[in-house]
Amino acid sequence: MSKAKPIYLKDYQQPSHEITDVHLIFNIFEDYTEVTNISKFKQQGNKNELKLNGERLELLKVELNGKPLANKKPLANKKSLKDKNNNEGFYQKEDRFLILNRLPENFELTTVCKIFPQQNKSLEGLYQSKKIHCTQNEPEGFRKITYHLDRPDVMSRYKTTIVGDKNEQPIMLSNGNPIEEKKLPNNRHQITWEDPFKKPSYLFALVAGDLLCKQDEFRTKSGRSVVLKIYVSRGNEHRTQHAFNSLKKAMQWDEEKFALEYDLDIFMIVAIDDFNFGAMENKGLNIFNASAILADPASTTDESYENIEGIIAHEYFHNWTGNRITCRDWFQITLKEGLTVFRDQLFTADMTNPVVKRIKDVRDLRQYQFSEDQGPTAHPIRPPSYIQINNFYTATVYDKGAEVIRMIHTLIGETIFRRGIDKYFELYDGQAVTTDDFIRAMEIVSKKDLTQFKIWYERAGTPHLKCETTWNKESEAYSITLTQTCPYPPNQNVSPLHIPIKIGLLNKSGQEITCEKDLLELSQEKQTFILNNIKETPILSILRDFSAPVILDQNLSDEEVKILYQHDSNLFNRYNAGQNFLKRMFEKYCLGEKINWEELGDVFINHLNNLDLDPAYRSVLIEMPSLINLTQGQNNINYYQLDELYSNFKKELINPIAEKLEAKYFSLLDKHYQGSQSAINKRKLKNTCLAYLLYTKQHSELFWQQFEQEDNMTDCLSALLLLCHTDSKHRITALKEFLEKWQNDDLVMNKWFLVQALSKRSDTLSVIQNLQTHPNFDPLNPNKIRSLFGAFTQNLSLFHHPSGKAYQFIADKVMEIDGFNPMAASSLVSVFSQMKKLNSINQKEMAKQLKRIKNKKNLSNNVFEIVDKVLE
Repeated sequence: MSKAKPIYLKDYQQPSHEITDVHLIFNIFEDYTEVTNISKFKQQGNKNELKLNGERLELLKVELNGKPLANKKPLANKKSLKDKNNNEGFYQKEDRFLILNRLPENFELTTVCKIFPQQNKSLEGLYQSKKIHCTQNEPEGFRKITYHLDRPDVMSRYKTTIVGDKNEQPIMLSNGNPIEEKKLPNNRHQITWEDPFKKPSYLFALVAGDLLCKQDEFRTKSGRSVVLKIYVSRGNEHRTQHAFNSLKKAMQWDEEKFALEYDLDIFMIVAIDDFNFGAMENKGLNIFNASAILADPASTTDESYENIEGIIAHEYFHNWTGNRITCRDWFQITLKEGLTVFRDQLFTADMTNPVVKRIKDVRDLRQYQFSEDQGPTAHPIRPPSYIQINNFYTATVYDKGAEVIRMIHTLIGETIFRRGIDKYFELYDGQAVTTDDFIRAMEIVSKKDLTQFKIWYERAGTPHLKCETTWNKESEAYSITLTQTCPYPPNQNVSPLHIPIKIGLLNKSGQEITCEKDLLELSQEKQTFILNNIKETPILSILRDFSAPVILDQNLSDEEVKILYQHDSNLFNRYNAGQNFLKRMFEKYCLGEKINWEELGDVFINHLNNLDLDPAYRSVLIEMPSLINLTQGQNNINYYQLDELYSNFKKELINPIAEKLEAKYFSLLDKHYQGSQSAINKRKLKNTCLAYLLYTKQHSELFWQQFEQEDNMTDCLSALLLLCHTDSKHRITALKEFLEKWQNDDLVMNKWFLVQALSKRSDTLSVIQNLQTHPNFDPLNPNKIRSLFGAFTQNLSLFHHPSGKAYQFIADKVMEIDGFNPMAASSLVSVFSQMKKLNSINQKEMAKQLKRIKNKKNLSNNVFEIVDKVLE
């Protein structure tokens, strides 16, 4: 296919028209939906041509101020276009556009279109999930519903009338508040909703179908009563209580932390089975992937409970940071997503263990975002261009975007940051703005010049920070020299970044040394900082709490790293030192160097038994680095060989301490499930101990015992995953029992597919090939695609098998999925973006499959953009 043309931030122009009011009328029928759009336009500037976005729409009618508008074919009317005396308005249909000319400055435009939700498998615009009609419009799905200026800087007041069959669509929802309901002939009815707040089209939502409603209430700080409603499919009503609890926690937290109170009288959530994302923040009507809302102990793991709480909070927080203030253009996605991710991180930290939460966030950042930053799809958090905007809902825009917000928070302090958020809303509430506008609000309140800091928004790649230190015993001066570089990607702006660096000092006994500074601000390419009155040899604990998203090169001895791992008072840095220490030991193992296994095992057990530390923290403190983190910044990677070496390393480490791990496991057993945070933390440590026993002999009986005796999904799934790695006779039995118990529950079956996709057994690829024809596998459902194909791509040793068979299989799936859901296909193909970091054999096999994909007829722009960058 020919290379698609990119869209550039530098070419941004304001819309030709403002749309003040939109009235949408949806007539839902069995085979199609008729959409009437009555919109009021105001011309902006001197251009009276109006170019409306529209895709896959069957246009039935166009009226201007209540009168039919003429349709003139483009090629036949070149002469009339130049005739200035002809003032009669007309429209032309072109591919993906409805173009109107000779319009008055202010007018009302009515269009009527027919769309076919039941045929829409892309899950964008209005589509059917089972028999439920629902929408997903971010970023550009609204144009698949009606002709419109489908861009975030066109904000309008919406009124929505929905007409449907009483039996098929007893529940019909949209944004705002219901203002009118009517009974109609032929067993039909209608409801009208009105949203008093202006919003862009991407925040429009509609849901219609046979759903059950659970209801609760939240009383705001000012005393208003807000009705909370969660709509679910029949049979799932008992799984909503955690969602209600999470929502009320988030609403209360936002009032207390940021003084942001909910602004409507009703807040609704709908759980949908087929959804490309986790959830969507539509004003007043959040649409959720059912997997991100429904929970009970029997079917939901502790990790999922926490994730659900975080996702609910994230979408609710968008009401202010995303809806009340939205993006001027799609290059600014991080304006709402980076800020809201930061806010949901703070929330979860307050609800759980803040150190463990920070560790999880940084672990994921390094695993996914750092990898993205070091590959061909690397981009700044505010990209300068795109071909398909769907490809920029990335770890970079979201998670690195949150880290950039966190750095501002660090630089100006929590109190001033809060005032900055207040100023942001004072200046821009109800507007579509840019990241520069956000920075401006922070500069006003902090009186701090953040001009240099804004380079973070423009720079792709992960900065590298080199740290060199010297201590002068006579002068008692300790110098810290920091050098920043950004080696990848090349040929970009290399102006130095403004980087906040939290520090602390320890002595050789592991005790904290008092020093005059705990925050350094690096603003030059190379900079030296002097700390005075340091009376003994210090060990530098740098980048505390991971105060900046950088790769650190610090010249410490193994002994110094070990001291930090055992004693650092900053618990994030103690964890980080542990990761570095274990990575160093593995590197020595690979080189054939001698390792004191007894000493290393003692360090593990000491952390495991340190009752001064929270069990959840102890579980991450003894966590082994992932293969991705072990190979950060490396090239010529052979995951297949490396995983075998790593397994052998773990066996050497774990076997001598197996009895102690087993004893700790049994000491953490609870007779009955409890949902308290302390019980969750104990389960986490217990299952960490159990997972390490995989590397010892004859422990599959223990996995089976936990599986059989489980009374909660956390313990059940932990044991089942471990059994899936083994040749145990219990593996097949456990999978069969799990299937028999949960085969009628789509959400739990996703877990059944996932544990098999993650199995390290050599026959895993053939198992997956068989599972795709399983009666419970729906090849059109994004959750199923992620749980089977997506999970397998994270099974690094088998996905990167030198035969290339796994690459071929996933490439086939990408091309197949691209035919109906380009967004899901581009998400799956993105795993190939690490191609050039692999060894030559794997590169060759992967390139072969990428070329196959690129040559596919009618390849979507979503997939093309990624494949083209990887092959460049």
